[in-house]
Amino acid sequence: MGKDGKITKHAELGSHADAITLWEQYRMSQVSGSVLSQQSSAHRLSVDRNRKYFRRVIDAILFLGQQGLAFRGDVENDDSRNRGNLLELLSNTASVDPELQTMTVKMPLNATYTSPDIQNELLHIAATHIQESICHDANKAGIISIMVDESKDVSRK
Repeated sequence: MGKDGKITKHAELGSHADAITLWEQYRMSQVSGSVLSQQSSAHRLSVDRNRKYFRRVIDAILFLGQQGLAFRGDVENDDSRNRGNLLELLSNTASVDPELQTMTVKMPLNATYTSPDIQNELLHIAATHIQESICHDANKAGIISIMVDESKDVSRK
């Protein structure tokens, strides 16, 4: 093609093949977005997944705290029949919620947020939040009263 086959010779050059590859990658990036935007999207999805998982753990901790139930069992390893109320509640919830089940399997072992230290820290944060809310409401009202009820122990005379 062309005068003296220049177009054919050009098409066979490595620089032409490189330019074609770059052009195809550019066209694909217009469809799927740049590598940076793809990484950003993947990171955003990961953060959202982790927040959902963490929210489920917090909900379980708040539920057990509200009910006044113990959190931990004697033996919390995977072989135990009863790993404690928190782990069993999360396991039970995961058995009926496929999304939580998937998150539980994919979470790194150092980010399950179920260790005793994390449980205590989350309970402390919740207690501090409740105390601050009560104090805020009391200060806003200006006047507070405390009701005290006494019941004698009938077993003692």
